[in-house]
Amino acid sequence: MWKDVGINVKLQFVDNFKQVRAKGVEIYAWSNTYRLPDPTGSIYITWGKRAAIQRKYKFWQPPAGFNDGLKKILTSPDMDERYKEYQKVLDIFEDEMPGTMLYNALYSYAVKKKIEWTPYPILFMDFRPDVLKIKG
Repeated sequence: MWKDVGINVKLQFVDNFKQVRAKGVEIYAWSNTYRLPDPTGSIYITWGKRAAIQRKYKFWQPPAGFNDGLKKILTSPDMDERYKEYQKVLDIFEDEMPGTMLYNALYSYAVKKKIEWTPYPILFMDFRPDVLKIKG
């Protein structure tokens, strides 16, 4: 099936995680929760300059604008600047595509009728007062 679309690979099943991250391995499954809405809780931690993917495993070395943009996002108090830099970082990530989302896990919650709260469709639990309310 993969060969039909021009991808020439040989899949190997391995026994442990050390083998998954061995030299020469180019594709592997990675449970990588993408935490939004703040990019410092997602792309910075998992794909940034200090992340194992760049530092330890050296799986991906992005163009300079990626790490520079993440640094600006992390240090700038200006939300407009952070937003613009995040758009640039996402463009670089999309162009380079070092990873792709295969699925979005399903999370189920039970909420008492007297509590007004709608969970996000991702693993992010927001209990701020404007999101969570208890009916009188």
